[in-house]
Amino acid sequence: MTTHVIERTGDTLVVRLHHRLTHRATAQFHEVLARLENSPVRHCDMHLDSLDFIDSQGLGLLLTAGRIAQDRAMGLRLVSPRGEVKERLEFVRMGEVVEIAY
Repeated sequence: MTTHVIERTGDTLVVRLHHRLTHRATAQFHEVLARLENSPVRHCDMHLDSLDFIDSQGLGLLLTAGRIAQDRAMGLRLVSPRGEVKERLEFVRMGEVVEIAY
């Protein structure tokens, strides 16, 4: 299961995802989505450098976060994906929907 840390730095919400983002983490990730919907920030950086695995449900959760950010005119950036997570994001062309900072 994934763990996450959410902090606010100025007008940016910083989310650090760890371990795995899979169907089993859906309930946990809804806390992140709720913070996106209710936070008065203008930007959100999701750090993925400590994320070891992501499945199709996890990709869907990132897309949901992207839609929420877009609806709120908030910039969302996926930061430092690596390994298999980076490969999956590239395979599904996530960068066409959400900004990715390698």
